[in-house]
Amino acid sequence: MECHQKIISLCVSRTHEEVLKIGNADSPTEALFKKLGNLRMTIDEFISYATRAGDAVLMNIFNVHIPSEITDHPVSEFVGVEGGLLTLSVQATGFPAPEFRWFKDGDLIPGASSRHLELDDLRQQDAGAYRCAVVQGRDISNIQFSNPSIVIIKRAPDIEVKQQPQNAPVNVGGTALLSCQVWGPSHMEFQWFKGETLLTDSPKIRGSSTNELALFDIDESMLGCYYCRISSGRNYVETKGAAVQISELLMFSDKKYTATDKVALLIGCADYRGDSMLKAPNNDVHTLANIFRSLNFKVVSLLDLTRKEIIAAVIEFSKLVGQGVYCVFYFCGHGFEVSGQLYLVPCDAPQGYTNDHSVSSDKISNILLAKEPQLFCMILDVCRKPRNIYPAVLDAREAARGPNTIVVYGTSYGLKAYEDKTHGILVKHLKNFLSIPIPVETVFAKFRHAMSQETKLIKGEKKQFANVDTNLIDIGRSFADPIEYKGFTAEYNERQQVWENAHRIPPPKKIEVQFPGFTVLVCLEFEQEVSNKLNIYTTVLDPGLAKVCSAWICGIPNSVIEKAKNNTSREDKGSYCFRSYLQLPNIHRLKSNLNIRVQVSCKNPDFIKEFQVDLGLPLISALHLSEDQPDFTRTRQPQEDDESSFEESLSSKTQSLLL
Repeated sequence: MECHQKIISLCVSRTHEEVLKIGNADSPTEALFKKLGNLRMTIDEFISYATRAGDAVLMNIFNVHIPSEITDHPVSEFVGVEGGLLTLSVQATGFPAPEFRWFKDGDLIPGASSRHLELDDLRQQDAGAYRCAVVQGRDISNIQFSNPSIVIIKRAPDIEVKQQPQNAPVNVGGTALLSCQVWGPSHMEFQWFKGETLLTDSPKIRGSSTNELALFDIDESMLGCYYCRISSGRNYVETKGAAVQISELLMFSDKKYTATDKVALLIGCADYRGDSMLKAPNNDVHTLANIFRSLNFKVVSLLDLTRKEIIAAVIEFSKLVGQGVYCVFYFCGHGFEVSGQLYLVPCDAPQGYTNDHSVSSDKISNILLAKEPQLFCMILDVCRKPRNIYPAVLDAREAARGPNTIVVYGTSYGLKAYEDKTHGILVKHLKNFLSIPIPVETVFAKFRHAMSQETKLIKGEKKQFANVDTNLIDIGRSFADPIEYKGFTAEYNERQQVWENAHRIPPPKKIEVQFPGFTVLVCLEFEQEVSNKLNIYTTVLDPGLAKVCSAWICGIPNSVIEKAKNNTSREDKGSYCFRSYLQLPNIHRLKSNLNIRVQVSCKNPDFIKEFQVDLGLPLISALHLSEDQPDFTRTRQPQEDDESSFEESLSSKTQSLLL
């Protein structure tokens, strides 16, 4: 390789006179051939290495053509606000260098010929589907289109939760403070709830209609899941639930039962390809994750998995299960039952799916029970309607592996499971009892009774009745039992390391971006929503001399770009710095390190610059659960086109080429 680079340097970088002197040749061509012959290199090899060196002159001389390829697509969804900023980017390679044309809803956007699309002062009419066409030369038949980016423009003012309330471990008779922070209009109303109960101020409760809720002289009746509803006019948002739970050591130091560890795998599927979309799984997983974390469980929470990913997740999770461990498995999504077996439907199941496309709940329980947990609880929030399977070849059921197993079904055989605007009916009621320090069977007895009072489930069909199968022997065991790993220290430490490796978040990064005469300070911060969803916040801390400055993530790996969502808005009405955050819901599908490109755009003075950041393998991506993703790029056969009609022809052909 070194000698090849030398010949390229020798024959390309020298002057005409110097080349003539090489090897006393009569012409530069003869000199080149002699040198190539001495190095036993063919012309094709020479061109190949010249291409790798990126020498545009030689590549043009030898008519080198490298087909264009889109390496970075725009994000799948962009959410902006009226008056805000839209930024979309695409990256492509190839030689000759490709050109870019942006389209909105199939129509060519005049003047949008850069790989970056930036629109100021957004309006409702800017909402739509945006794609970028990548073209080489004037050949409009050889077009590659980027993945579409759906742009949503929210009406200002918009309410957005900046900080969610956090779980609060407390003492008996102690106090707890729950708070939330939001971005939005100047006038907003706050209302706190415990479960479905609207709270009002009393000697033990203060701030029920503010952003901070204070609880005093706490007793067992005050334990549970709390959330806040923030409204402005007819618009409102709700925070995620936060659990108020009595500290383990203070409440249970004299209790009989202990666990060597406590682990929970929570899976929610909502974004289905072959069945109706669901609303509740995301909120349900968030709510249960908060509650189980407050009970000192190691929680693995995952959203929208394929069949292969569910199986891989269960196998990896089983490494956290062992002797003396309390183990919980929860699934929310579509499901069906055949001949006594319940099947969980993954997000990639096709229309008309069968058991072959689904995951048997029995197989999941067999994998986890094989690790001999002290307590195993499986919670299945799916429909149990029968499904005709032809031929009726089913997985063989296995005999019970041992005692202390409880299986909770959100509904009874033959019935559907329902959801409301924010939660499934199961979690709507279960969240009110999970954090109470009572036996597990009592938790689900109270839950079943609460569900029996539900009046919103008729909808022309039978009601939803929860069903519980149990063979618990240690009937006093509770989800709130303390962890005592004496005698199992090595196993506990190993499980802790496995869990931490799958939940690592990059530390905050402050980056100085140098422009002529001034410096812009940009901060990147990271937040885990669930184990496979990472939020990346991009903030301009100091715009330097720029009057208007914005920073956003303009490039992410294609393996995780599907369903990625970019959000942007002003910090406040008087601000000329835009804040943005990128949601990556499929972080588990990373093929290699998460390398992101960040663009900083300054106006008055006008400058633009990009930089790249390597974030490693955050969260669950370190386990490589996923299968390969399809290639979204497209290619076309080349054909001639008149340069004078290029823009017009490109626009007219878009409708037939865009899908």
